[in-house]
Amino acid sequence: MGSRGIPLPGFDSNRSHLFALGRNAMYAACEAVGLKAGDEVVTPAFDCDGSLQPFTAKGCTLRFYRSDPASLTADLNDLRRCISSRTRLIHIVQHFGLPQPWNELGELRRESGIPILEDNAYSLFSSYQGRPFGSFGDLAVFSLRKELPLTDGGWLRINNPEYSYSRDTSINSAPWFYRSELESTLYLLQGIVRRKFRVPLPLVRIARVLKFLSPNVDGTYLPPLYSDPLEDIPNVPYRDVAGSEFVNNLQRPMSRLARLQLSRYGMVDFCSIREQRRSSYATLVNSIQDIPGKVILYPELPEGAVPFCLNFRIENCRDEILGELARNYSVMAWPTLPGLVLSQLDKFPEVQSLGRELMQFSFPKGHQWPQDYPNHLKQFANDFRQVMKRFNS
Repeated sequence: MGSRGIPLPGFDSNRSHLFALGRNAMYAACEAVGLKAGDEVVTPAFDCDGSLQPFTAKGCTLRFYRSDPASLTADLNDLRRCISSRTRLIHIVQHFGLPQPWNELGELRRESGIPILEDNAYSLFSSYQGRPFGSFGDLAVFSLRKELPLTDGGWLRINNPEYSYSRDTSINSAPWFYRSELESTLYLLQGIVRRKFRVPLPLVRIARVLKFLSPNVDGTYLPPLYSDPLEDIPNVPYRDVAGSEFVNNLQRPMSRLARLQLSRYGMVDFCSIREQRRSSYATLVNSIQDIPGKVILYPELPEGAVPFCLNFRIENCRDEILGELARNYSVMAWPTLPGLVLSQLDKFPEVQSLGRELMQFSFPKGHQWPQDYPNHLKQFANDFRQVMKRFNS
């Protein structure tokens, strides 16, 4: 697999592998360090259930550590408490472009001798102390399709030469696109036709009529935990369920179409994304900072951090406020919490508080942002102010 056409910072064709999903890249990382059934993996309690699927597919035992609810960084004391003689991997998540305390984590790595898997699923563009994300752990993974408008994409970067991955993930081993990505592929094509020829071509609708795609499911988005503590835990049918696109091929390589999409990017594009995200983040913080009833987790971004979203906590009626804003804006309440964590919430108070209060405003993928995006941010701030006033009056 040559590095030509791969613009990713720190991409080394000898130590990098491209996959269809970030989960495929994580499973490959497990293979690289030699994880076996029964081995212990230490992982944050506040994380998405999908992040655990590669570990459960290997039959690993999971031990959860706490995080700081104000910064989403690892509670180092609790992390140390979780490590045992059976621990074979430490999973560190850099949430939404925000850094973890790598000086202390590096010391822990030297003391314990246990490899660290650095998870940057939503953190492609950030750096910390002058080093790009992905260069801190023994191994690092990214979910490229979450950060760029690609039909699929995950990246495994191996930093420690003690570990290696030998399976072929070259372009020759991949199809043009995967059936499970057909919908995103059609959206891409109809967007190209609309831009190039100024003609609408409803490929997705046609595919649904011809039954190449399943019909739209009118479902209600469920938050991690309902903001009303008296309500039951949200019943998410797909919680802890690994999709067929993962379990049918645990080490699925990146499709040729996604590689072609990725090759069209360059470092200039990445610099543009960094500038737009940081600028939009600052604009949004300034616009909403005086609104009562909410707490912004990072009013000022750390140097080098490139945010996937703005994280803020809503003190009252988070679900109702989320529902109103989601009609017009890219807001979410992440993540889908694992059942193993939900069964022992009393051990993780930060999961309870964040699950009931956290909301995110997500920024666009790619480098071509809408020209009226500053006005969109301004309108969001105005609507957010009005919704908060209504629910907190």
